This record gives sequence, C-alpha cells and structure tokens, in this order.
Amino acid sequence: MVECAAATPRQRLAAAAQGSWSEAVHDLHQLRDDGQKLDVFHFSSVATSCARAGAWKVVLGLLQAMQLSAILPDAIYCSIAISACGKAGAWQSAMQVLAEMHQKGIQANTITFSSALSALEKPAAWEAAAFLLQSMEDSQVQRNLFTYNAAISAFGKAELWDTAMSLLAEMTTSHLEADTITFTSAIDSCARGTRWEQALVLYRVMEQKEVDRNDFTWNALMNACSRGSFWEGALAIFDVSSDHNPGAFAAVMSGAGDAGAWEAALALLRKMADCRLMATGVEFGSVLRGAPPALREELLFAFHAAYFGAEASWTELFGSPRKAAFGPLTGHCVQPAGRNSYPRQAGQVALLADMQGLLALSKPAGLSTDDALGLVAARRGHPLTRASRLDLPTSGLLVAAEGDEHSEQAWWLLAQFSGRLVSKEYLCLCFGDAGDIDHTFDIDAPLRIVAQRGQSRAFVDEDGLAARTLCRVVAKFHDAEDPASFVSLISAKPITGRTHQIRAHLASVGLALVGDRGYSAQGSSAAWEQALAVRHWCPSLFLHCWRVELIGLGGGRWAATAPLSEELAKALRGLRCHSMPSSPPPAIRDLFSPEPMASALRSL
Repeated sequence: MVECAAATPRQRLAAAAQGSWSEAVHDLHQLRDDGQKLDVFHFSSVATSCARAGAWKVVLGLLQAMQLSAILPDAIYCSIAISACGKAGAWQSAMQVLAEMHQKGIQANTITFSSALSALEKPAAWEAAAFLLQSMEDSQVQRNLFTYNAAISAFGKAELWDTAMSLLAEMTTSHLEADTITFTSAIDSCARGTRWEQALVLYRVMEQKEVDRNDFTWNALMNACSRGSFWEGALAIFDVSSDHNPGAFAAVMSGAGDAGAWEAALALLRKMADCRLMATGVEFGSVLRGAPPALREELLFAFHAAYFGAEASWTELFGSPRKAAFGPLTGHCVQPAGRNSYPRQAGQVALLADMQGLLALSKPAGLSTDDALGLVAARRGHPLTRASRLDLPTSGLLVAAEGDEHSEQAWWLLAQFSGRLVSKEYLCLCFGDAGDIDHTFDIDAPLRIVAQRGQSRAFVDEDGLAARTLCRVVAKFHDAEDPASFVSLISAKPITGRTHQIRAHLASVGLALVGDRGYSAQGSSAAWEQALAVRHWCPSLFLHCWRVELIGLGGGRWAATAPLSEELAKALRGLRCHSMPSSPPPAIRDLFSPEPMASALRSL
C-alpha cells in the first residue's frame, strides 16, 4: 500500500480502488475538493472498483461527472462502463454508452465492442448484436475470440442457431482457435434450435481438436438431444459424462418425459437419490409428463411423501436412508418487492385464494408477473415461487407457492405444472368467425421462439418445440368497426406452455387477438390496420387467464377464477351479440357485466 502522505493523486486513487468502492468515490471527491486536477485515469481507477462491486449506476454517474468537468472519457473508461452495465443486465444502458462514444468521436476498440456484445448475451438481443458486428466491420475493428464467443451466445439464445454456426465458421477462416466457451455456446445454440445432429458434429470436432469439455458442454449436448426428441442420445451422453450434476439429470429426464419414456425417467430419479440429490418439482414433473395419465396422481403423492413425509416413505421407494438434498435454485423464486419499487398498478393486485400455501392472485395488464408476485411477497413477508408467467399485456389469474423452490408447496406446484396436471383456461377475443357456438378446434403446431427488439416472438415452425392449444367458441359478436364482420370470444386451454403460445397459435389460423398489435403485424397490412382501429374500444390485449385448476396439497381438485378487468368487460359491453349458448357455464356467465350481456343471455 502506498502511503497517502507521500503518494501522488493517481497513486492514492489506485490504492483506494483496491478497497471499498465507496471509499474510492469519496477519495475522488476529496481530491476534487482539494483542488487537484483530475483526468480520465482518476475516474477509470474508481470506475474499476465500482464495476468490480456491481455498482454500475455509480459508474454511469461518474461518466456524467467527467463530462460536466469537461474531461473527455476514453475507450478504456467506456469499456469499463459498458462491461459494468452488461454484468448488471442493463444492456440498453450499455448500448447508450456506445452510442454516446460515437457522438463524441471516441473510437471504440475491440474490447469496447466485445464488452457491448457480452451485454447482449443474456437478453438475446440479436438485432443489436448484428448491428455491432456490422459496426466493427465498417470501422475496421478486428474481432477476437471474446467478440465471437459473445456474438455466438447472443444469437444462440435468440434461437438463431444458423447465424451462430456461421459465426463459428467465420472464426475458422479468420485463423482464430475456438475454445471451450465457443463450442459450448455453439452447441447450446443448436440445442435451442432443436438441431441435435449439428450439436453432435460440434462435439466430435471438439474431440478432434482436443478442446476441453466441461459440465456446461455436457449439459448443452444433452439438452440438444432431449429437445431434438433424441432422448436416448442424451442418456448415452449422460452415461459417459464424468459429473452427474443436477443440470445433467434435468436435461435427460426432460427428454425422456417428453418421449413418454417415464420408466427411464423414473430410473434417473433413483440414480439421483444414489448421488444424494432430490429432484426439484420441475425435474419430477418430467416423470409425470411421460407417465400414463392414470398413474400421474399416484406418482405425485408417492414422491411427495418420500421427499417431505416420514423417512419410511423414502426408504420404501429408494431402499436407503434419506440423505439427499435439492440442487441449486433455478430461477423461479421471486423476492419481496422493496418499498420504493411499488408500481402504479400495485392496488390492482389482489390475493384471490390461499390453499395451504398455494396462492391465487390477479395480475392486471401492463404489470409483469414478477412485479405482481413481488408485491404479494412483500405483503406476506417472504419469497414466493412462480410456476408460470403471464405476458406483460395479459391479465388474469396467477398461481404461486409460498417459499423458495425447495419448499414443499413450491415443489408440489412446480411438479404439477411441469407434469401437465394443471388446467389453465383463457378468454380471448379474436377477429374473425371462429365457427358455431361450442365449436371446438385443436391447434397442434410447433413453435419457434425468436428474440426481436429485445422481446420474444413465437412463430409456427416445423422445427420448433411441440405446442398444442385446445379452443372452444364461447360467443360471437359483430365487429364494432365493421358490422358485417365478426369477433369471436374463445376459451383457450394450452396443453403445453410455450412463450406467447395462444397469441401465436390463434394468429396462425387467422384469428388474431383483439388488441394484439404484435402478432397482427405478422399478417397482412389490413390485419395491422384492423388491430390499430380497435384502440378506442379495446385499448388492451384481450387475453385473460380466468381459471386455473390443480390438485391441492391435501388431495382433491382446487380451482380459482379471476374476473375480467373493467376495461375488458367494457369492451364486451360495447359489442352487439350475434350468438351465445343458451346455457353457458355459470363461471363464464358470471364474468360478464349484467346490462347488454345479461339481456342477450335471457333472450336466448
């Protein structure tokens, strides 16, 4: 440590930066107050300390302070800021720093661009990644290993496996040696694109080039086989891999469950117990998903008793004492919201039911699932676990469990969602004539999820993941804009749980949801104009999760319903009824306001 009395300002800051970031910021302010002339090096030293501690907002604040002091930041400082933002998940802020560099004439270098690309990996912001790669080419900035690794990961997470593979091929022509991260990211991109054959080719190349494989490589390879309906390949890889970690078990069991090979999945559960591991609810749900329907509830209760009941139940199943534990948490837990983070719609989040730690609550449109659950978690004073999400513009019923993913209630809930024992029903108002009242139709079309403009979009694609939605026509109305046309109220039950599944499926058969400007835009220009025209009578997406049914912890079926929001009910009241069943289910009838709807019901 340099003695501060004899040290120069730069040395003092460099020493402070090795300690607390707040002390480094304090010393920087002290130097300024003492009349010391500061330069970009002083700020870079402090920013490095702040970035190391995850204080990315402070790094951006220091950047503003430099500009106010007429100190021009350099590429080094900007790279520190971009990297700090990226590690915090604030990729938009990282891109903003890069844009400001361009405006100020600061030349971005390879490190700067690579840091920005790294920020785009987790959100799968592939469009921004493509822009950065083009910018590097236009500016004649050389790409290095880190550049390619980040770009391959970003495109892979966006399920653009072919682009990721093209970048890998480009590396080869650039005489750059791909490392473990490169190949693992490329294999993961193949997994997300259900291209298990390509993943195996990459694995063989790794063997030929003697590139080390790690746990992430093995898990990505097993995921590729499982998602590509080649679970036997995933099992073979599992058998030869060196470390049977929770992720490896999860990958193989998921593939076996999807293929209906529930006995193989059950054998893996026993192997987990031998490794002193217990399956999370999501992993156990893979067994349920593949088991015959008549056996699913029996298996659910048997393993629940083994995991959370008397040790004798465990011994009966596994033949040994219960010494196993759950693996790491996998991201389903929502912490209580802070007092300063309450959103505008906080008052609209209502707890509808509480059944032995299984909670049903209503989520308004425009509020994220995690924000809604965070509010309820704050009211109850402990975290909650979600088993599914509702899209931001979707309203309706959310089901959650008290505690983190390892709690008894969370395991029970996650197992049922993963095992497809939960029935969810949505009400959707769609453009077009969906058929006669009570007409049912089944949309069984694979979906591919692609990130666009920082958001996910689902497309019907034969190479996508299996997706199925059961639909029934509940009522039919005259279109408010065109009385000669119809809008149909549909009850939709998703059998699988893919992102934007209902919206993408209905749009694919010409029944775009009212208020869904995102998926209407995938159709004709007339469909887009139609979606825009409804804003004055239905400003929100008309997609509402109104009923969820599952098995209660004490046995028996447990169901909860959520009424339509006033905004959606008002949209229905403004429509002229064309046809409706003479005896609609009471739960559906009760969703509608009395005036025009009730009179229409009475007249039928």
